[in-house]
Amino acid sequence: METLRARRESAVKSARVREAQDREARKGRRVGGGQRWFGYTRIYANPDEPNHKKRHIVREEINPVEADAIRDAAVRILDRGESVASIARDWEPRAASSRSRRSSGGPTSIVGTLTSPRLAGLREWQGKKYPHHAVAGDPRCRHP
Repeated sequence: METLRARRESAVKSARVREAQDREARKGRRVGGGQRWFGYTRIYANPDEPNHKKRHIVREEINPVEADAIRDAAVRILDRGESVASIARDWEPRAASSRSRRSSGGPTSIVGTLTSPRLAGLREWQGKKYPHHAVAGDPRCRHP
């Protein structure tokens, strides 16, 4: 009986969490935590907090250097027909010094970065895309 009650409570809690995340996605709000996305810099309410898990993210702003790298990669692929592997080789030294390893690694990571709905100002949830309003705090903000 206790096991059945625990399963039911787990299912109820799971549904509540899914509903809350769906609601936040429809509002275009960012997902909390996780790794910093290449092309953005996080702005914290409490940047001096030594425990990174206790820092509160206020917004994300475009990182000009990384945004230029993304734009350059898109032009090289779409206009010049360069390979993603050649861009990966160019990004290798930059990624080694960057804290964001997500942008490095190789062609798969670069393709994921360049085709990310987030770069188009969208929030993706459960296969649907919603306008993302939390980047730079303005729904009309530009994206890398």
